[in-house]
Amino acid sequence: MGGPTTGGSQVELTGTTLQVATELASDERKHVVDLRNLIASQGVEQIAKPAINLDALMTGFGSQNEFLFLSRIFEDIGVTAYAGAAPLLTNATNIGYAARILAVEALHAGNIRLEIAQAGIVTTPPLDSVDILPPPSGKY
Repeated sequence: MGGPTTGGSQVELTGTTLQVATELASDERKHVVDLRNLIASQGVEQIAKPAINLDALMTGFGSQNEFLFLSRIFEDIGVTAYAGAAPLLTNATNIGYAARILAVEALHAGNIRLEIAQAGIVTTPPLDSVDILPPPSGKY
């Protein structure tokens, strides 16, 4: 049993953003199931879900644009995490799982960046010194 998830609120999504978010949510649920199964198959004890307070983010739940802003951060972190962990993997099964998830996370990041560009969100700050901003904040 894990900790509770508190805070945040449902955001009314429309158009392609709703379609993209629905697909991404489905993919992310599959990632959790796949990773849990992989961990269990290797005899590793799973840790409980920590308590999560979505209000601590202070953004992401006020509008569709805020949702996209926060989604970009999460998807870019996902890509970076899998890419950064890749050199640490030695088991072919683990590498296969990570490669598949990394590919999907990269597609997610691209979809969110396209949604940001099409929505004309101009207040997209860099996440770090090597971040490439999506247009219109960044360059094409």
